[in-house]
Amino acid sequence: MNYVIALNHLCKLLVTAKTAGKEEIAEAVGVICRQNKMTPEELKPYYDAEFEHAVTWSVLTTKVMKLIRDNAQVQ
Repeated sequence: MNYVIALNHLCKLLVTAKTAGKEEIAEAVGVICRQNKMTPEELKPYYDAEFEHAVTWSVLTTKVMKLIRDNAQVQ
């Protein structure tokens, strides 16, 4: 597979991972709470727009990396 085809294929895959749903964000926040032994109520004072942005990017990065791994073709 040449690079142009590979990049085209990757771009199509990335389009499918372009959003992080509310459920995915809530799940990620739940993981953060468990890892830090906090309840969602204890996390609330720290949950601002910047925090939500960071969680969203984390979810998107995880989705993109999974898509890349799942579709990688080693030649």
